[in-house]
Amino acid sequence: RQHSASFRKNGSILLLDNKGYADENTRFSRLLEINPATLAVTWSYAGSKKQPFYTPYWGRVQPLPNGNYLVTESTKGRLFEITSEGKTVWTLRKKNIANGIRYSIDELPFLKQNNP
Repeated sequence: RQHSASFRKNGSILLLDNKGYADENTRFSRLLEINPATLAVTWSYAGSKKQPFYTPYWGRVQPLPNGNYLVTESTKGRLFEITSEGKTVWTLRKKNIANGIRYSIDELPFLKQNNP
């Protein structure tokens, strides 16, 4: 169940692996950066006990110009930014995801600075 793949400038592949419908002991998603020549995992993020990361389907990861990553944990309505060290910069959680998982511009006030 890997998806949201993108090639990085260094030639590696960044992707979200939500591991599908794993058993209760292995329910976590992870972000992986893989060297396609060697198949080595060069970077990963899997959350922590304090801030678990799991979306059984959907989800997305996007590298940001500042070196951080924008991540959507779709099934929980959570959007967050992490550093390459795995530290959370900010988190936004949508309270009601019954009508979809899109955020309106009013729910993301920090984006209004760049949108007239």
